[in-house]
Amino acid sequence: MLPEVSVALLGPIASLNGHTWVRGYDWVHDKRDVPLTSTALDRSHRLAIHLPSGRALRHRSRATFFTQDHGVVVNVALMPLDVNVGYQDAIAYLEQVLGEWEAEPNERAKQAIARWKTYGNLQPDPILVNYSGYGTIKGEEKAKIFFQLRPASDGWFLSMSVAATTDEWRKLWNSPSTQAADPSDAATRPARDTGAEMLPPITVELLGPISALKGHNWPLGYDWVSDRANQPVSMTAADVPHELIIHLPSGRTIRHISGATFFSQTRGIVDRASLMPHPGLLPYQEAIKLLELILQGWDGEPDERGSRLLAQWKAEGDLKPWELARRQGSAILHGEDKVGVFFQIRPRDAGWYLVVDVAARWEQIQQLLAIPDSRPTTTRAARRQE
Repeated sequence: MLPEVSVALLGPIASLNGHTWVRGYDWVHDKRDVPLTSTALDRSHRLAIHLPSGRALRHRSRATFFTQDHGVVVNVALMPLDVNVGYQDAIAYLEQVLGEWEAEPNERAKQAIARWKTYGNLQPDPILVNYSGYGTIKGEEKAKIFFQLRPASDGWFLSMSVAATTDEWRKLWNSPSTQAADPSDAATRPARDTGAEMLPPITVELLGPISALKGHNWPLGYDWVSDRANQPVSMTAADVPHELIIHLPSGRTIRHISGATFFSQTRGIVDRASLMPHPGLLPYQEAIKLLELILQGWDGEPDERGSRLLAQWKAEGDLKPWELARRQGSAILHGEDKVGVFFQIRPRDAGWYLVVDVAARWEQIQQLLAIPDSRPTTTRAARRQE
C-alpha cells in the first residue's frame, strides 16, 4: 500500500497531510525557522489535490513538489509515471491523465501536442529542454494545469503542475508585506570592503569537481529521474550568509558576499553557482545599480543584448514589483571563454532581489555530456517549433 498524501490548493500549508512542510532560512527576508518556499516528497505515494471548487484530483506520484506563497499552497507538481518511458508513451499518458481529471489543453497546447505526435520515437535530448503546455480544469476558475515532457538518460518523464491562476496568486501579493530595504553604501561595495572576512567562506571551482567545494557539503540523495539512491543531488543550496569565492577556469578568482548560493552539477562537475548578493529586498533601480557594481568588480560587462535591456530598465523608473515582472539578461567576464554570467532581477512582496549566476557556457556542457556538435535534425526542428 502506498502512503496517502493530500493537500488543498489555495489552502494553508497546514492542509498538507502525509508530509511535513520543511522549515528553514528565508534568504530573501533574512528570517529563520520559517516554511520554505517549496518542499519535496521523493518517494512514491497516492496524491489527492483538493481544488478550490471542492472537487479533488487524484493520482499516483513518484515525487511531488509543493510550493507556497504567504503560507498558502499555490502549486503542486507531481511525476505521475512510475518509470521513464518512450516519447510517444509519455504523450499518451499525458492525455490519459488529462482525461481522468476532466482537464483540457488550451488551443496552443493542443497544436503543440499534435506536432509532438509527428516526431515519432524522439530520443531524449541531453540538453535541458522540455515540451510543455497549459490546460484548464472543467468547472475550476481558480486553478490551471501546466505540463512538461522532460528528457532523462533512459527515456522521458512527465511532470504535471496544478497551480493557482495568476489572478489568485496576485491576491496573495496584494496582502500586507515587508517593505523594500533601503541599501546602504556598505551593502553595495565590493565584498572585501563589507567585512566579508567575518562571514564563513565557501569556495568552489567552476568546471571543477564537486569535491572541490569547500565550506559546504554536497549532499547525496535519491535521483527520482534515474531511480537511483545515494547520488550527488543535481543542486545544493548554502542558505547561511557567507563569502562566496569562485575560482574560474582561466585561473582568476571572483568573490562576493551571498545571502544564499545554489550550486549545480553535471556528471560530478560544478557547472553553475547562483548567488543572492544582497540580504533583503531592494527598490528596482537600486537592484540595477547593485548588478552593475558587481559586474564592474568582477571585470565584466553586460553583453550587447544585456546592455540594451539595462538601458530599458533604467528608463522604467521606480518600477513596482508584480509577480510576472522578472528581468533577466547575460554578461561576459573579460578573459573567460568557458563561463558567463546570467542575472535576474526578481519581484517579491514590496521590493526586488537580485540573483547572479556564474555558469558554464553551452559548449562546456556539451563536452560534459559528450554531445556531438550536430544534433539530430528531427530534434532541432522540434525544438525550434517549441
